[in-house]
Amino acid sequence: MTTTIAYSVRKPHRLYDYLRRWHEIKAHKTVLCSQSEFFDRALKADTFKEGREGYVTVEEDDPEILRDLLHYLYSLKYKYPIRIDPVSKESTEGEETETVTKIEVKADLDHGDISYHVKMYAAADFYAVDSLKVSAKEAFEFVLLKQWEGDSFGQALHMLYTTTPPEDRGLRDSAAKLCADKFEILKDKEDFKKAMSNTGELGLDISTMLLKKVNGYEDLLPQGYRITHWYCPTSPTYR
Repeated sequence: MTTTIAYSVRKPHRLYDYLRRWHEIKAHKTVLCSQSEFFDRALKADTFKEGREGYVTVEEDDPEILRDLLHYLYSLKYKYPIRIDPVSKESTEGEETETVTKIEVKADLDHGDISYHVKMYAAADFYAVDSLKVSAKEAFEFVLLKQWEGDSFGQALHMLYTTTPPEDRGLRDSAAKLCADKFEILKDKEDFKKAMSNTGELGLDISTMLLKKVNGYEDLLPQGYRITHWYCPTSPTYR
């Protein structure tokens, strides 16, 4: 049995800010419901009208993300694969032989833009496709190390913190930790400063990571070495 998924795309218009143009995609109900809790709930025949009519309307401004999500449900292949199949090698130490499995990164392939992985992670969370979230997170963390100096990094951070809930730490912790590690460089970049000023939760997460770094440095000091802390006598916050 097939299901029709209707989605709209915003198009600029000379008389209005934009117009929505509606499109339809047909997909198999079994494929959708077996892997997505969202579609499984929406297409229950005895619960919602969508299930009885086989017609689901979704709000998706980026048709590429929706199409790639559906492609994943059919193929279980992420658009920008990061890793190849495990390679097993035998290593001999003394009289014992051990088989070591190593995962190698596909360094010669296009890994996509960091914003794409943020969007796909958010979509996978919305449509409740857990395995896709894992793939998007893995790709995000790999690309994060390569694109953090790019001009679109600040925009990607803003997107991350406005499309994922605060309790979902899947991407936030990785991004905040890198920002803390590279803060001396990032603090002078305009796109980063804009993301910091527009997203309070980002600033809070980075501050927390920076504080952890400071505390970590104190733990590494020689025994008996003390750091002098200065306090403001009129502020109860810093005592």
